[in-house]
Amino acid sequence: MKKTHCFHLLVAMILVAATACGDDSPRANPGDTTGSTDTTGTTGDGDGDTTPPVECGPNSLPDGDECVCDPGYEPDPDDPDSCVEVEEEEPEGETPLGRLLVSEGTEGRVVIVDLESGDIVSTMTVGGSARVYPNSSGGLGFAVQTGAGAIEGIHPGMSFIDHGDHYHVETKEPEMLAQPSITCERPIHFVPHDGWSAAFCDGDGMVHVFEDDGRESPTVEVYNSGRPHHGVALTAFERVLVSNPNPDDEMDALPVGVRVIDPTGTEEAIDFNSCFKLHGEAFADGQACFGCGDGVMCIGATEGGALEMTKLVPPEETPEGVRVGTISASAENGVFIGNWGQDLVRIDLATDTLAPIAVGKQVLRFKTGKRGEFVYVLAADGTMSKLNVATGEVVAQVTVFDEFTIEPGHGQLRPTFEVAPHYIYVADPRKAELIELNLGDLTKTARTIALPEGQYHSVALTALPPPQFIND
Repeated sequence: MKKTHCFHLLVAMILVAATACGDDSPRANPGDTTGSTDTTGTTGDGDGDTTPPVECGPNSLPDGDECVCDPGYEPDPDDPDSCVEVEEEEPEGETPLGRLLVSEGTEGRVVIVDLESGDIVSTMTVGGSARVYPNSSGGLGFAVQTGAGAIEGIHPGMSFIDHGDHYHVETKEPEMLAQPSITCERPIHFVPHDGWSAAFCDGDGMVHVFEDDGRESPTVEVYNSGRPHHGVALTAFERVLVSNPNPDDEMDALPVGVRVIDPTGTEEAIDFNSCFKLHGEAFADGQACFGCGDGVMCIGATEGGALEMTKLVPPEETPEGVRVGTISASAENGVFIGNWGQDLVRIDLATDTLAPIAVGKQVLRFKTGKRGEFVYVLAADGTMSKLNVATGEVVAQVTVFDEFTIEPGHGQLRPTFEVAPHYIYVADPRKAELIELNLGDLTKTARTIALPEGQYHSVALTALPPPQFIND
């Protein structure tokens, strides 16, 4: 059963209050007939105007030639001429916590957790072990199943309808989306950005791009990267950026650069092949950056719309083998952070330099905060740290689990976390639970969210309100 909540407009209430009793209201001063409304609802202009009265629907009052809702009521979204009772208000300044998709790595299950209540609202079966991702708006989720060769969309059962200055919250039963239905060989990299998602399939080298806003039958465009390789694709600059495999070595699994494709077919493809052993990508502040074996390659657009490439090289004292292979970025202010051996590195496009940030631990996962001021780091020793991006200072730190032993290769299920408004959620595949930390000081909250038995290794935050209402 669908339930609807709405945040009403205070402006409407103020108008009603002023109409009913304000000393400055035209109705409160019968001696002033200019623009006032008489008891019959006709507008008095001193000449006997016979304009018919305004007819208002239930729970509303006339105000001039308009109707406004009674206090405690709001416009009915299905009938603009009527008003309905406000069922619930969100406390001012608070952001709904959303819903977390948590993927079990051995049996192909995705658990949906309502973060407000801590309840499990649904458990869904997918074709195999999956990694979960939000779409570009954070409203939906996708389960990328590498072994099963499939990508499936998930509606978390909660959505926000944006009305500009307020929104509605709609809830329903969570469901798997019938579309898009994508099958390919070994889908691995999945990159949502700016209303689109791009999935790269290592086994066949194909790229699947679609609008990820949840429409019933989105068109899926397919591009061929040239051959199978461990690649990536993303949408940016109204184009599709696809990794280029090594043309000189078919056994080389990593790309050497990026091909920029105009989906309309009106522009010739552009190659930026200055990034051998490309791995890791992020987009922020008009720049798409990729980790390379010898630095970072960033692509941006000039004022005229032409694309240009910038290459950032490592400092001279960089140890051999240290490189950027994962990038996290803050879309709000264009901060890019990459991994750097047992440390991190700030990718500074203002100075075109790579500036190391000391961590000194085996990093399992890191993620920049919304505004880019801080980066959150989960390490194998079981600690979660909050680092100041500008200074590298450890602002807060807490131990969240016992030391984790990293095994070689890519098949191991490892601990992970997700940053949400006000909180961080940590998943450890050794324990069927979510650990909740306060975002500010990383202290553990009073609750731990229990999960069904399993090994949980991937989390994605969904069911977020429009960005202008998120206050963290």
